[in-house]
Amino acid sequence: MTTSSPLWDRSELWLLSREVYPRGGRENWAQGAPALVQVGIHFDAVQVPAAVVDACAGTPYQREIKAVFREVGITSSVIVSRLRDWYYVLVPPGTDRTWREPWAKCLGQEDAAPYVSVPHPRRASPPGTYWLLRAPDGSDMLCDPRRVRDLARQGTAPASRRAQDA
Repeated sequence: MTTSSPLWDRSELWLLSREVYPRGGRENWAQGAPALVQVGIHFDAVQVPAAVVDACAGTPYQREIKAVFREVGITSSVIVSRLRDWYYVLVPPGTDRTWREPWAKCLGQEDAAPYVSVPHPRRASPPGTYWLLRAPDGSDMLCDPRRVRDLARQGTAPASRRAQDA
């Protein structure tokens, strides 16, 4: 009995498919390092401070943080930075042109350094950069920017108001 498995899964292919040099990303992943992927092509990335998300969850623990993202309708496409001080939420390309939120930066094609560190799609825990929520395998898995705003507004609201909402 033979089984066939693709050399690269859909997420791997989609994340690197428009890179000028996709082999570099694959080599990084093979070594356990993140790939540098250009934003503004497949996706933009909203860089949300961990303090904002932790404030929503009331804790820095992964299980509760995942629940906070899911409560606002974000179910995939979230990366945790190597130092766990940032969350990168992947949103549709072009979001950077209309993003005006002071608490988070949106990295897109017009950014001075239009790249984000993307872990291998199956890397779901530290050490290093990892996916908090599943890696996208197509544009239909990108997050709605309005949901990112909803999440951050909860985390940046005064503590008294968050307590009332709970």
